[in-house]
Amino acid sequence: MVSKSKRSKTATAEQSVPVSKLASAKTANPSPLLKTAFSSYTQSPFFASIIRGLDAQRLRVHDISTSRLRCEHVFENGITVNSLAWGTLGSLNSNSKNKKKRKRSSVSGGNVIESDDDEDDEEEADASQVVIGIATNKGKTYIFSPSQSAIVTTLEGGHSGNVYDFQFHSDGKKTTGWSTDGDKLIEWDITRGNMIK
Repeated sequence: MVSKSKRSKTATAEQSVPVSKLASAKTANPSPLLKTAFSSYTQSPFFASIIRGLDAQRLRVHDISTSRLRCEHVFENGITVNSLAWGTLGSLNSNSKNKKKRKRSSVSGGNVIESDDDEDDEEEADASQVVIGIATNKGKTYIFSPSQSAIVTTLEGGHSGNVYDFQFHSDGKKTTGWSTDGDKLIEWDITRGNMIK
């Protein structure tokens, strides 16, 4: 037989659980949206997201201007995406190559003078060159092309475990990528898929 004092202690212990923990346990609903990244290229206004699927994570790319799904890629079961980064496969179009000529007329002393003005464009990537760098938990970084709806390059061999972050770097002539696993920082030739450093 349980004494009255033991019953009251048990009831008191059950009541001492904070209400916030009970409420959060009942309403815990993890978001299916795991990672997101917006493209900064105006000719390719995209939004990329990693969502939780039933069996595997999925990359979805939406066109911001139309609000439509552009493409989707399903990763192998067991692959976890750690980061997303937008970049390009080639160099950006430079201002000197993309200057537009515009005729301008002006009146000076009763004479009409026509001249050409250079209209500068910002550096912009060709939409077919825009890609997403996807760092994973399997030591690989995938380069995905929304225009091709496919992985175009796999960067592997430099990391053995989690690749925590990946970023693109462009010096105007070529684009490279940098990845880290927490211990090593590796520079990659994006187009060839080789380690540089």
